[in-house]
Amino acid sequence: MSNSSINQTEMGRYIAARRTELGMTQKELADRLHVTNKAVSKWETGRGLPDIQLLEPLSQALDISVATLIGCGRSEPEEATVKEAIAYSARSTRSRIFRWLGWCLLVVGLIVAGGMLPWLLLDLQRLSMESASIGVIGGADGPTAILVTGSAGFPDWIWYLLPVLLIVGGIVVLLLSRKKK
Repeated sequence: MSNSSINQTEMGRYIAARRTELGMTQKELADRLHVTNKAVSKWETGRGLPDIQLLEPLSQALDISVATLIGCGRSEPEEATVKEAIAYSARSTRSRIFRWLGWCLLVVGLIVAGGMLPWLLLDLQRLSMESASIGVIGGADGPTAILVTGSAGFPDWIWYLLPVLLIVGGIVVLLLSRKKK
């Protein structure tokens, strides 16, 4: 990591030191920010950074400016550091949105599949009871005989692909939204 980018470990140490200076526990800081104490622990151990929406409330809770927080104690952070913080927040938000979308697709696919199951069973039963779907209209003995086979047009079984597509789409979106370490 270059000197101009945000160092998660350095920021974590700074947050922990500042919180300790103020005599605050992780739980107390978490309660003030409406996050879990696990989130505060994650920041302080350098396994993550606070979301950009939390920078102002976090800096207020630690009684410092946002610039000092981003600069990890330095009064004015470098411009590249601020840009890195914004980029990190955008990636984090985009990842959360895609995970939410993936789970929604998966759940809707499962609900649709559950709703279609009785119809699928009925169609399978109907198909097993039909022999060949060939019939004759009119007399079979002469030029008026018309041979009829199955239904024309859009096949009924296509609708059963909808839940499969939703479920597969949800899984693909979830896999693509995984954070790259």
